[in-house]
Amino acid sequence: MGKCTKRAAWLILVLALGGCGGGGGGSSGPSVQLHFSPSTLQVSAAVNGLTPDPAVVTVSIANAPADAQYIGGGYTPQGILQITVDWSQQTQATVTVYFKAPNDLAPGTYQDTLHLALCKDSVCTNEIAGSRATMTITYTVSAPSAQAMPTVWIDTSQIVVSGLNTGAVVSVAPASDISGIQIPIHASNVAYPVSVSTQSTTNAVVNAHANPAFNGLEATLYVQLKYPSELGVGSFHDTIQISACLDAACVNPVTTSPLIITVDYVVSDHVTVPGNSGSTMRFVVIPNSTGLVADPARDLLYVVQLGGSTSLVKSVIPSTGAFAAQLTAPALFTGRTLRVSADGKYAYTPSFSYLGIHRFLLPDWTLDTTILFESNPLTGGYDVADLQLVPGTNDSLVVARTYGGAYGEPADVVAYDGAVKRTNGVVTPYAASGTNAAFLEWGADDATLYGSSPPGVVGNSWRFAVDANGITQPTAPMGLGGGPLAYASGKLFFANNDGLLVLDATTGTQLPVQLPPVEYFTGVLADAALGRVYALATDTQGQSVLYVIDVQTLAVLGSTTFDSTYRPAGKMVRWGSNGLAMVDSTLLFLLSGPLIAP
Repeated sequence: MGKCTKRAAWLILVLALGGCGGGGGGSSGPSVQLHFSPSTLQVSAAVNGLTPDPAVVTVSIANAPADAQYIGGGYTPQGILQITVDWSQQTQATVTVYFKAPNDLAPGTYQDTLHLALCKDSVCTNEIAGSRATMTITYTVSAPSAQAMPTVWIDTSQIVVSGLNTGAVVSVAPASDISGIQIPIHASNVAYPVSVSTQSTTNAVVNAHANPAFNGLEATLYVQLKYPSELGVGSFHDTIQISACLDAACVNPVTTSPLIITVDYVVSDHVTVPGNSGSTMRFVVIPNSTGLVADPARDLLYVVQLGGSTSLVKSVIPSTGAFAAQLTAPALFTGRTLRVSADGKYAYTPSFSYLGIHRFLLPDWTLDTTILFESNPLTGGYDVADLQLVPGTNDSLVVARTYGGAYGEPADVVAYDGAVKRTNGVVTPYAASGTNAAFLEWGADDATLYGSSPPGVVGNSWRFAVDANGITQPTAPMGLGGGPLAYASGKLFFANNDGLLVLDATTGTQLPVQLPPVEYFTGVLADAALGRVYALATDTQGQSVLYVIDVQTLAVLGSTTFDSTYRPAGKMVRWGSNGLAMVDSTLLFLLSGPLIAP
């Protein structure tokens, strides 16, 4: 009489168990009998309780015929996870019943049926007649008591985000990074892991997910929002639903589930600071932006956008930030130096290849003429460090030229009427000491011109005389200076690496000005009619700061600090009655309000 030692798990309704031995007697002996002990099973558990222990059932086998080689059968899987059978003795088999975890089931009664029979073949197609036995298994899952049910909660039910269409966030609650907002999910009375899942609308939400489970510890909701540049200006609303359950399929949610978080995301193109010295900052995205100049005659700003072999000129309405026009200007240089005549007829900028200065007709930026430079034996031509229109004219210029590069070896300071160069000019021989003017600024009238050396800790400045014959330097260098400069009410203001330097324009005497500690200044602009000076600095934290200073008292009237994401360059222009514009490599900044003009 052989014995079966094979053990198998049943994962579907009917599986066969192999046997390695047969029963006694022949097929015509006493009837085969299989009996379960116990004859029925009843187990119970609370939905948030422990899984019932596996139940062991003994199967007594009587009068098994010799050709009964296998034992097989099936079960219904309502509350049963799996069943295994061990037929290791001729007259007895052992059935082990494993139950599903109660937290995978809703409260209720789950009744299953198990049947076994002896078989002649491995797939149990030839069941021994009369050998089938059946038992009932009842699994009761009860609802948890209120005292036993876990509680899950969050500290905030709202995410409020304000962003700019430049892609930088102004303020985010509760976190400061739109790519990684984190909200803790708390739980109490947790005896085993609680499953957490999320669903979200996707107007502004890229992703919202939580830890898969926690066991008496905090889980975390992670939220990633779209960048403002993806959304554009507008208001966006999303809802995030957090489901906390006693099982992964969320058959049994906890009583406090679901939790709802609303997301309100406002994307704007401006930031407003209220108050008597407040301002509104508007942002216009212009990648690869460089040159900036105002056209007061048309209330426009022109921004040069570099693009390969050509350049684009974008006409901007400063009050709204809207583009009035976009023009291709292939003959533009870098747009580093741009000037517009007061009557709005012409725009001037250096040409490519040290050729000279291009003059464009506005507002269409049609090339009108080129003021050609003469050649020189060193580099063949001249580059332009700075140029200024002679006050009261639209076709007379003063130009600070170099032998190459905006701040390259200085060459001279000369004047032009149309395309004709005036006779006199202040010349600096190559590699020799002398005038090193990188910036030009008119004084009280068109007879006095000031020059400043490139930015540096130690700089120089000069005063030139201008008349119909050209430019002369009647006096020795003023000495102090360096960097961009501005003139107003008998004072010179220099923005350089050593700070904001203020000189008496007649005597060169340095005048005291009280400013907070800064690393360096990059730009300065004066408005004599308003009696204000605008100075752009980088503070000790690396942020750009605009200071507004009273021309007469040199007192700071107010300031605004830019987010560290923004680094406006030194070039500034006034627009409208109370506006100021700046650029960096990506943005046009448009400020307006009492900070700029009361």
